[in-house]
Amino acid sequence: SACLVGSEMCIRDRQNPKRIIINDPLEDVTVEYYPRFLTNIEAKMLYDCLSKQVSWQREKVCIENQLVEPPRLVAVLGDSGLHYQYVGSTKVASGWLPELLTVIIRIKKKILFRIR
Repeated sequence: SACLVGSEMCIRDRQNPKRIIINDPLEDVTVEYYPRFLTNIEAKMLYDCLSKQVSWQREKVCIENQLVEPPRLVAVLGDSGLHYQYVGSTKVASGWLPELLTVIIRIKKKILFRIR
């Protein structure tokens, strides 16, 4: 089955009905969603790890020439020293947590894609 949401095409994989593919041709992006990729226990452990071990920060962003503090926390994880552009500023990745690397390896095996 398929549906159109805005410019995004959502397709349910016929071979794996639990897999949902979201394709946004305007952004040249495809997202594959695998429900229950992590067990409830794994998800809780990862959440606890990220909550406690990551240096989350609340950062202000400029919207319509005003500094606004969005209601979310931000952290930049990735290959150590890698630079990211985000809302007009450059962020430097602090490296990966071992627990997150474990999940990334599982994702890479599932989708055979390099994640940065």
